[in-house]
Amino acid sequence: MLASRLTLPLLVAATLAALPAAAAPEAPPAPDLAPLVEAALGADVEAADAAVAALRDAGQPAVDALLAAVRTRLGLLATLPGRAYDRYDAVLDRVAGQRLARNTGLYWFTDLERAEAEARRTGRPILSLRLLGRLDEQYSCANSRFFRALIYSDPRVKERLRDGFVLHWEPVRDTAPRITIDLGHGKVIERTITGNSAHLLLDAEGRPLDALPGLVGAATFARWLDDGVALAKAVAPGPGGARPARTLAEVLTERREALMSHWQAELAAIGVRVPKTLVELRGATGPRELELLAGRRAAGARLGAPARSLVEASQPPDARLAATLAITKARVETPMLRVVSNVEADLARDEVTNALMLHAQVLSWLAAAPRTDRRTLVEAIYRDLFLSPLDDPYFGLRDPDVFTGLDPAPDVAAGPVLGEPGR
Repeated sequence: MLASRLTLPLLVAATLAALPAAAAPEAPPAPDLAPLVEAALGADVEAADAAVAALRDAGQPAVDALLAAVRTRLGLLATLPGRAYDRYDAVLDRVAGQRLARNTGLYWFTDLERAEAEARRTGRPILSLRLLGRLDEQYSCANSRFFRALIYSDPRVKERLRDGFVLHWEPVRDTAPRITIDLGHGKVIERTITGNSAHLLLDAEGRPLDALPGLVGAATFARWLDDGVALAKAVAPGPGGARPARTLAEVLTERREALMSHWQAELAAIGVRVPKTLVELRGATGPRELELLAGRRAAGARLGAPARSLVEASQPPDARLAATLAITKARVETPMLRVVSNVEADLARDEVTNALMLHAQVLSWLAAAPRTDRRTLVEAIYRDLFLSPLDDPYFGLRDPDVFTGLDPAPDVAAGPVLGEPGR
């Protein structure tokens, strides 16, 4: 063990020396990551920590190598205690920068400057997730948990994220609001109670091109990613820095009009008189219309096989057993399928709200002010669309008009809101 501690710094230094420089125009040959992978999965904690840090600096190739090694070892774990699985997952998550990374195999930057350098090197746009809490921790906001468990793991989405984007995430708040219910006798329920996320499409200089607020299904998210790649290419400078043929405002205006036309057609299909303006469209889409429009999106919001498996695995053992015992009953009566149906119904409703109503507003903002910086856009999304102002220390949850019979909660400092200066 002592020998491994003495030699590992040299191993890390040698491997890091072979890693690509962040802003290099061309990637050098990939380093041999096998020794670091073995050290990261080994029993020597100090050596493993150093190897994980080196693998984290190696980016997506390190995630690929580590995931392959873990999968090779899975067959050997049948006789090992469950904590062995947990340890391998923990190592993979630390390197990838995402909890449940075994389901996606994706690498996420947490430093935007490094993400921008990678975007310049690869010619890819940046997909920047803004969320409450951290993507590599369990109690991030609900939307981010749904995305990493059910959407990023979908093969259609996973392929597009890996091959078409530089991935980055950043908290807008360090933690998501959380509630703990103490039932006594050691029984505790802990849940997040609010929180939303938004995906920003950025160019290689970190300038916003588009943003998708909230949660949507995998099919809709995949289409938005395709549109994002096309948008980034359309407004990218030409050879020698030549001005693009179309401005960002022109492209976004066209997309807003197309989205509003789709929204109008959807309302007409459920018997609603077609409104003309964005304000009228929002006013015509009340709770009844929302449910009817969600029903029209039910097929597109269905979970893929990987997501369904994850939902099933998350259910308690008695629910999974009931699902196998109820095979002769109507499928909707099984507990697991009820959960899947509930998730899909929620996704369909969220899609109407987010992909139609809120996204149309984002397109309007950016078309009117295409030079909007990231900070301004993120603050507007949380304040005006999510109704959760980032400068409110209680995040919209404290209602002074409600009597609780409890002592008043002391005022608390708002703390950090955004982790970056505006650009």
